[in-house]
Amino acid sequence: MDESKQNWTTVTIISDIVPNGYVKFLTLTAKFIVRGNSDSRQFAIRRSLLQDFVSLFSMFTINNTASYPKFDNSLILCYNNKIEIHEFIWRKTLPTPESQSPNTVNNNIRIAPSVMCADLCNLEKDIQLLINSGIDLLHFDLMDAHFVPNMPIGLALIEQLRDKTECEFDIHLMVDNNDFFVEAVAKIGVQQIAVHAESAIHLDRTLSVIQGYDIKAGVALNPATPLSALTYVVDRLDFVLIMTVNPGFAGQKLVPATLRKISDCRAYLDKQGVNLPIEVDGNVSFENIPKMVAAGADILVGGSSSVFHKSGSRTDNIQRIHHSISLGLEDRGV
Repeated sequence: MDESKQNWTTVTIISDIVPNGYVKFLTLTAKFIVRGNSDSRQFAIRRSLLQDFVSLFSMFTINNTASYPKFDNSLILCYNNKIEIHEFIWRKTLPTPESQSPNTVNNNIRIAPSVMCADLCNLEKDIQLLINSGIDLLHFDLMDAHFVPNMPIGLALIEQLRDKTECEFDIHLMVDNNDFFVEAVAKIGVQQIAVHAESAIHLDRTLSVIQGYDIKAGVALNPATPLSALTYVVDRLDFVLIMTVNPGFAGQKLVPATLRKISDCRAYLDKQGVNLPIEVDGNVSFENIPKMVAAGADILVGGSSSVFHKSGSRTDNIQRIHHSISLGLEDRGV
């Protein structure tokens, strides 16, 4: 039969995923080939169709002339294996009590995927998946192979990605020459930079330079570095980065004492009368996130043990992270 003469039905699929503090609806207008009487049409459920699209969303609501159920992210509607996507429409609106964003529900705990753990051969696509899944920042570990014995990504990669997304860039400098790299990433256009207390010879001056570019400035502390390193720069800080593994490599196990260090840092900042976010980096796993959040962590740098865990899709993993955050907030008493 000539397909142009068949009946086509337009179905609108609206996602209730609401990343980045907005109510965001994705409207997929799909035309299904329908044979016979369209009033009595039936849709078959089939797995594995359009997986790249489906992996972006946890749940679909089908709006049409009849009432349809919701399907999880392993399913998509089709009829006789034929489907055509015509357009994607994003709409932003203010949050409503019935439809809150995950990070609003989770008390503004922010998720920052570590780009060094992403699929670097398909990075633009991977970044878009993450953004559509509801992440808040992109975390870049910029190393020089001197301060730490590794150098997974460089300035050119960050510069090229800057034109691909409006997502905030969170730069973690693990370098000896902080001032050189601060100037370089500031020109690219980033939103926050953390420098290590252990490598910044003139820490106060470096923090001032960062803020002079209208960029948030933070200090990163290795697991064995005491919180007293913050004492005379705390008034310069916009955030603190607590390393929960020794810096340089993904896939490490948590240094046990760092959970207490997160809690001690929160108590230290409270005593100083400053309300600064605490970022944590290192083995931020599904299992460790509740303990980190309960201890006072506000920004979670997710790598191979959470955001990029091989057991799930990017969207599935982000949802598991939000669940883990909720557990941590319960323990925190929020």
